[in-house]
Amino acid sequence: MDPNLPEVRIQDDFHLWALFCHLSIFLSIVIPLANYIVPLVLWLLKRKESPLVDHHGKESINFQISMLIYGMGILVFLAFSILPWIFLKSKMTLALAGLLSLPVLASITAGLVLILAGIILPIVAGIKAFHREDYRYPAILRFVK
Repeated sequence: MDPNLPEVRIQDDFHLWALFCHLSIFLSIVIPLANYIVPLVLWLLKRKESPLVDHHGKESINFQISMLIYGMGILVFLAFSILPWIFLKSKMTLALAGLLSLPVLASITAGLVLILAGIILPIVAGIKAFHREDYRYPAILRFVK
């Protein structure tokens, strides 16, 4: 390193707070509702001190709310997809069974995609936050602005 050049070091730890906003989502595996509470608390504590934490905290909170809404929508669609199976069981033909299977399979597929997105996207967002880069989750509802 050239001794004539000034040493440039970033002394803050805001990138870690931003990282925790995303990765704290995984605490819900052991602590129910932690995926909502922890990012919200971290964001509320540090949002005024750092634009980075403000951005990533809002993204994390919006992602969690969106995942909840999408998940509930999938469950409702699945429930309505199963109802014909219950009421038409005695009149079920092979063609009708095949036709009624499509919405159920679509619900299951959408649920699996949602689960994968819930695992992969926070990791990607956390990496971006750690590197002090902005990241916007795709296809989320933005309640917190």
